[in-house]
Amino acid sequence: MADLAGTDGPAQPSFISRLFTFIRQRHQKFLDDVTPYMPIRWIVTLILFIVYTIRFLYLQ
Repeated sequence: MADLAGTDGPAQPSFISRLFTFIRQRHQKFLDDVTPYMPIRWIVTLILFIVYTIRFLYLQ
């Protein structure tokens, strides 16, 4: 059997791995924070769509 003396347990994650984990956590936190405002986002989207459509038809 191989002698495992000198190993200190699992290796620490690399910098890139920690960076991507941090980015994923921040992104998920942002999504969790804005989720309660879903009806407001749909209303704003609908209003913007109507304004854009009116503008498009007016300029045509």
